[in-house]
Amino acid sequence: MADSKEEDDVELGFVEKVANPLRLASPFFPSKVGGVPAWLDLENLPSSNGLLCKSCQKPLAFLMQVYSPFSEGVASEERCFHRTVFVFCCRNGKCYKRNSNDCFLVLRCQLPRKNKFYSFNPPPEIDDNENVTLESVSSEFRPRKFACLCDVCGCSGTKKCSKCKSVFYCSRDHQVFGWKTGHKTACNQLAEGKTIPKKGNTPLKPNQVLFPELEIITETEPPEEQFVEKSEEEKMKEFESMSKSLGVDSSKDQELERLAELGKEKFVADKIFKNFKKRVLRCPDQVLRYQRGGEPLWVSDEYQPRLEDVPNCQCGARRQFEFQIMPQLLNYLKVDSVEASMDWGTIVIFTCSTSCDEGHLYHQEFAWKQDFTDTGLPGNALIQ
Repeated sequence: MADSKEEDDVELGFVEKVANPLRLASPFFPSKVGGVPAWLDLENLPSSNGLLCKSCQKPLAFLMQVYSPFSEGVASEERCFHRTVFVFCCRNGKCYKRNSNDCFLVLRCQLPRKNKFYSFNPPPEIDDNENVTLESVSSEFRPRKFACLCDVCGCSGTKKCSKCKSVFYCSRDHQVFGWKTGHKTACNQLAEGKTIPKKGNTPLKPNQVLFPELEIITETEPPEEQFVEKSEEEKMKEFESMSKSLGVDSSKDQELERLAELGKEKFVADKIFKNFKKRVLRCPDQVLRYQRGGEPLWVSDEYQPRLEDVPNCQCGARRQFEFQIMPQLLNYLKVDSVEASMDWGTIVIFTCSTSCDEGHLYHQEFAWKQDFTDTGLPGNALIQ
């Protein structure tokens, strides 16, 4: 993602399946949804305790990552020539309280151009049908050389299988899940020193832990189409529809004042949502809007953060808007449920305005979840 601050200079993200999963590995600096994280710094991974849901205390699922180098001046090349923002979320729909941010975690990681993990030069171009391996692309790239990774989710694994001592997990939950979904069969073979055939570059299949893995591709948002003024007949129909929804007989003069009072709040909310929908309909499949230093596209007048609601970075700098995750993404995550399910109007990501190097190498940033006004419909259904 490139830096963008002009009002109309918004980059939109769309998802698509990738023919060669190798392109979504760390040496290619991907932007992607689902699967396992393509960690940037491969050695100093966030701890498993730091990747727990605040509500249920279960491991968070990797939602997406956005590769977004900070390219302002020579100093930025020394600090953050490579830069990725990672977003994690809880898969338990019961944890999704209205307008609550507790289900999300945002981490920012950055590296100078010269580092111990990747080549100084750009990664090579690979053909989707080319039969290559990570080792042939980057002889020094071996993620597990630097850290033990959970066999289920790809996060830091500190728990080792006590029998085969060859597989690691981030938590007891994932150890149990891994045992039931395949390790029970492989464990004895590994314990006896047998080699389990590798699956090449094929990613783990989506399951109760992983979301489907998709690549994020970007393009600049197209300009607004010519606005067409509504006819008087269309305006009258909208007026009558609003009157009916508010329980007011607009044909009676004495109720016009009551209609105005009842409709004022609804009008403001509708205006913001209509603006959201009108903007989104330029490209209905967008799952991401990127405009670092710009302004988010809000879905409602409710629960918009005040200046003090977005905490400063630990370095003291203000956090600024970088990107937002759209409700359309829910269509691709395959999380539909007859019970409580994941849902949001938009998830707005704020990051340090200086992209500092203070604290941990995976710096925690800030997410703000805003829901649609109460309609009884999931967010992704409202924008279709």
